[in-house]
Amino acid sequence: MNEHIELVKKFLTDDTSVTEEELRANKDAVVARAAAAEAAWEASDYKCDAEYASFRAAIAAEAADAAADAAALWAFRAAEADNLENAEYYKKKAREAIAEYEELTR
Repeated sequence: MNEHIELVKKFLTDDTSVTEEELRANKDAVVARAAAAEAAWEASDYKCDAEYASFRAAIAAEAADAAADAAALWAFRAAEADNLENAEYYKKKAREAIAEYEELTR
């Protein structure tokens, strides 16, 4: 069991069994532990923020690569299209993929 809880239970059972100094020390220890936990949480937040930013950059790079790949594939399909309507559609898709690539790499 938690020593801080045990002291509080002891106090609640018999308020003369625990001194004010013990209660103050108990409170100070809990406050110090909470401050340490908060500092650790904030440090982990900063680490997570950095990892998340790195992750987002990697995802953006992958998305840009995927858009570039899509543009290349759409252009190939346009070149081998059997009619003008299909060719224009594939060129439009290639332009959209290029726009997406340019947006992601801006």
